[in-house]
Parts: sequence; structure tokens; C-alpha cells
Amino acid sequence: MFGNPPGAAPDEGDHYLRAMAVASGDLHGRPNPALVGQPKSLPKDAGAPALADLWLKKGARIVTVPAGLAPIEWGCDAFNSKEDASCLLGQTPPKTAVDATTTVGTVEPALYLLPGLAALRGHRPESALRLGRLVNAAVMLALLATTAALLWPPGGSPVRLLGLLVAVTPMVVFTGSVLSPSGPEIGAGICFFSAVLRIGGGDRRGMAWTAAAASGVLLALSRSLGPVWILLMVGIVVAYWGWRACWRAVRERPAYAAIAAAVIFLGTVSTILWERSFQPGIAVDGSYFWHEVPVTLRSLPETLRDLVGLFGWLDTLMPSLAYWVWAAMLVALVALAATLGGGRGRILLAVVPVVVLLLIVLISAGLLRQNGFEIQGRHVLAFAAVLPLLAGEIVADGARAKRGKRLSRMLPVLAVPALAVHATGWYANARRYAVGTSGPVWFLGHSRWSPPGTWFLWGAVVGLGVLAGLAASWLASPRPSEDAVYASSA
Repeated sequence: MFGNPPGAAPDEGDHYLRAMAVASGDLHGRPNPALVGQPKSLPKDAGAPALADLWLKKGARIVTVPAGLAPIEWGCDAFNSKEDASCLLGQTPPKTAVDATTTVGTVEPALYLLPGLAALRGHRPESALRLGRLVNAAVMLALLATTAALLWPPGGSPVRLLGLLVAVTPMVVFTGSVLSPSGPEIGAGICFFSAVLRIGGGDRRGMAWTAAAASGVLLALSRSLGPVWILLMVGIVVAYWGWRACWRAVRERPAYAAIAAAVIFLGTVSTILWERSFQPGIAVDGSYFWHEVPVTLRSLPETLRDLVGLFGWLDTLMPSLAYWVWAAMLVALVALAATLGGGRGRILLAVVPVVVLLLIVLISAGLLRQNGFEIQGRHVLAFAAVLPLLAGEIVADGARAKRGKRLSRMLPVLAVPALAVHATGWYANARRYAVGTSGPVWFLGHSRWSPPGTWFLWGAVVGLGVLAGLAASWLASPRPSEDAVYASSA
């Protein structure tokens, strides 16, 4: 939240304008005058820049920004990671209310309301943005904390936290720290799947149903793909536990089930109606789709890398070793799940990655590239997190069935590389804005842009976070004398 300068994420300035407009009661803004005289569509061979420009003009809206809160040149260092963020220094916002253009003026409004209300309390654009970020981060933390509580009930084994540890990549943390609907969408996806998975597995707590309802509504309202993620996640849970077990869970808690289904359905209907009423239509060309499939497949390694971490305006990466470490963690977890799991679990462990790859191809070649855009890992991260979460569930079930060694002792083992990668991601992102990637590796004391409180303060906070994470993973891991207790309650 503080280590990123204002506008240090894709379209964050536009999301900031959209949030304040929604919080002020302006849900869809005023039409973009630049669209006058523009064609409704372009031939696909017009080129990506022309297609993207037309799409942005279709989605752009004019909104009124309160006095003193209009951003000036946020993102002035975008797409050039060798440059630091010092170009942001000395900017003075207009003292009167101004009209501004946001390119996300037709995006679903629900997830902008709370960060927008917070941003309106700011006195300068920078403080207003950080207040909006604070709300998004609070939502993300609440969703992840709820997920942890679902996966590790009182008196139970924390084995399922292995899946959550791998699912929460540095990219999840990054999206949760900026003002954008992507963070709540991804957090809601992680929480919703975990809640439904636990309900299917016999968790009858009202908390599980409440979490499923709340996160399901957030996911449904996030954007057009939210309802798709919900259907796929429910399908995976039914495939894993079987329809009889899932139906039994519904019958045992009919009131909770009915309320959850109703609110998620209403959220889905709301998104569909909004899409049909305000979002620019996408003219899908089948022949162009097949032309773009090979291009999408060639860029697949980069897209999968982005699920772990691609910061800034898609211009800031971690060292290559960090990505290999995270990939090794995921492979180890899935391999352990395949060893301990039964037939259904093994089949799903093979099917889910294929579904993720198919979704990347369909979204890229069928939607985004049809409008001149490239797919990003965050576009599918809400669903891609299903794989490690499912693997964690399978490991826990397998360990319980075989009365094997308490696998929660793996928590500290996985926590060390995971937290090391998170710290590396924060440092790489901070260095990019402090001195640029061409600047000194040890930038503390040499930075040309610094957040409020200086880098030393936030570096210390990151260090304390790493230590707290290591301590928590150690305390959550049972001692040998506790194995019998966990074996009976897993």
C-alpha cells in the first residue's frame, strides 16, 4: 500500500476516478466525446493498437473529481522499469473540481463503492488513493483470514493451510494492495472455493455458509467472469465430494443454503444486466480466434509466470529464481496430493490445470486479443488458485484416512521459501520505484522516490511480517506428542 507510488498498477488512476464517482452517486459517468464519429467496430487486421484504442474510447466516461483530489500524471514512469518514480514529486492538483476521463467507466460499480467513500475523505490525491487502497487491503485481509479460519477450525489440523500458503502468491498480495477490483475478486475467489469445499466436506458451521454467501456475492459482482468462476468452482467441489454429499450438506442447512444461493443469484443477475446495459459489446471473429491461439500458446509461460508476480504497469519482475521456487512448491504440493489422494482427487488434479490453460486460451484469443489486449495472469488468478487449495484439501483428507505422519509439520518447511519469495517480491518492487532497475541493488539510503515514513520503516515492517509468518507456521505445526490428537480431529 505504501511502497507503491500513486498509480503504480495497471489503470489505477482510472480506477481511482471511477471509485470516487461511484461513491458520489455517479454510477456510469457521461459519454466520452472522443467517441463521436468513431466506427462501431474495426476489422481484426486493423492492428492491436487501433483495436485497443477503440475499446478504451468505448469504455471511457467523463466524471467530476472533487476539488484538490484530481491526479496529475500518475504513471509517468509506467512501462519503463529503469526509471524511478521521482517524476511524481512536486505535482500540484487543481484547487477546484474538474472533469476527468476514466477508461474503466463501464466496469461493474459495486466493488468501487467502499474504496471510493474512503478516498473522498482524503485531502490530497495521494492520501485519497491510499485510503482507497486501505479499504481494498482490509477486504482482502478479511477474506484471507476467513479462509484460514475455514481451513483450520478449532481443534482441527492445519494441514489444509498448505494449500492456502501456495495459493497466496506475491501477485495476490500486490493486487490486494492497490485500488482495483482485481484484489477483491481474487480474494473472494479464494474464500468462496474454500468455503464451498469445506461445506461439501462436512463443515456444518454457519460461518462456512456465511463466508460462501459473502464471498460469492463479491465474486459475482466483481466483473463479467465472476459468475463463470462460481459455476466452475461449484462444479469442481461436486466432482470431488460427489453430489450426494453436497446435497446432504444443503439439506442439513436449508436456510443457510437458500440465503447463500439467493444472494449469489441476485449478484449474478446484477452483473449480467450491467454487462448488457453498459459494457461495450465484443464482436468475436471465429477465424481470428484460431489465428490468435498459437500466439496465446507461445506467451503461455509468461502468463503462468504472472500468476506468481508481475508488478507495476506489467514492467516489474522478481528474480527468475523466485518463480522457480514457487513452481517447485506447487509441484511438491500437487505431487503429495496425488500420492495421498483417491481416484477422484487424482483425476481433478490433472483436470484443473487443463481447465486453467483452456480458460487462458479462450479469454486471450476469444476476448482480449479480439480487442487488441494481452492477457494477464491476474485475469484468471481467482480461478487458478483452485489448484493449490484443492491439493491442500486432498493432502489433509489423505493424511486423515491413512493415519500417517502429521503433514502439518510441512508448514514451516513451505513457509520459509514462501515468505522469502514474498520479501523478494516486495524488495524488487520497491527498488524499481526508488532507483529504477538500473539503479543500485541496495537502494536504501540512495532512493530518489520514497514513500511516507521512508523505506527503512516499511522494510522493517516487511521483516517483522516474515518473522511473524515463520513463528506462526511453527506454532501451527503440532509437536510429536500432539499427533494423536490431530489424527483424531483432522
